Amino acid sequence: DPTHQRAKNNKFYFEKMLEEDKVKAAQRRGDTGLQRVKNPRHIDDYRNSEEFYAYESLCRGEEIMPIKNAHKLKCKYAWYGNPYLYLARVKEEEMHLDPWLVVYHDILSDNEIDFVKTFATPRLNRATVQNSVTGKLETATYRISKSAWLKDADHLILSRINKRIGTVTGLNVETAEELQVANYGIGGHYEPHFDYARKREVDAFDEMVGNRIATFLFYMSDIPSGGATVFPYIGLKLFPKKVRNILSFE
Repeated sequence: DPTHQRAKNNKFYFEKMLEEDKVKAAQRRGDTGLQRVKNPRHIDDYRNSEEFYAYESLCRGEEIMPIKNAHKLKCKYAWYGNPYLYLARVKEEEMHLDPWLVVYHDILSDNEIDFVKTFATPRLNRATVQNSVTGKLETATYRISKSAWLKDADHLILSRINKRIGTVTGLNVETAEELQVANYGIGGHYEPHFDYARKREVDAFDEMVGNRIATFLFYMSDIPSGGATVFPYIGLKLFPKKVRNILSFE
């Protein structure tokens, strides 16, 4: 009977109970009643490309392709015919053959690492990239980190590290850049990029300046999660481990 007064009162009572239950359930899911912030992900053509998806997959630790000729990779104590390394050989671990990419272990001591981090910390500033059109340095959303540049002349330890890099790589570090120290903090990142300047970029082959031919990367911290250096074209990912180094030729 729709005119029954008690039934009307009960209907109002149960509707109120149901509404209160909905509010409680929403709060249990973390809804505080405030309007939710909308922060849609910016997707441009590049971030919607297969290359970028490969980059993200590798950073998550996923396998995207088998490493070519992985059965031929080897580890060794190397000295490269250099008398300086004959009795103090370096621990070399091949990660990829073509392009050739290796990891070295224990190139730096803990004391050297602590010194570099302490020396660089007060010199850290927001990292920049070179604009390929204007040639000017500027900040970019695809590189979130701080960096500092340390010279040989700044300290004997820095000079010693650079000489060691030259000994291991066989390259002349007299024309190399200064030692760059990067701190990615929490959530920092550097999206896919080339370490060298390409022909179409401004000042790519400036006289008396040249271009990069190799990258020698030191990991100076152990981290609990993330932080991989990835190579999307060859499906390779390398996660940070203190006193581990990467050598890759451009």
